[in-house]
Amino acid sequence: MPRRFSPVIENKHGCLWIVLPDSIDMDSCSAIEARLIPLLEEAGGRVAMDFSKTSAIYSSGLGLVLRMKATIDESGGKLHLVNLSERLVEAFENVGLDQVLPVYRTENDLKTALESSSTD
Repeated sequence: MPRRFSPVIENKHGCLWIVLPDSIDMDSCSAIEARLIPLLEEAGGRVAMDFSKTSAIYSSGLGLVLRMKATIDESGGKLHLVNLSERLVEAFENVGLDQVLPVYRTENDLKTALESSSTD
């Protein structure tokens, strides 16, 4: 039975801000996806997936992030990944996802990038 996912969701820095769980694996993916897809389809703007509480992401979790990106892209939004540990950054780099998704190690890095893009 899939684990229940109760995300922390708020508006922060002009983004729909979603704090992800401690582990994103095959068991948690369906619960995460079921909870987030309706929100993402309506968001239509910037979405930040906050990995500050996430210590592990598996291949199914990487696939989930790509599906979330596709949903956000279809609604005209943009996905940002934030607060990734060194281990998670390496996981994204190893499969090349850092080339298709903006990855910010800290919340301040994302905030700075968003502020500079709004002045361009």
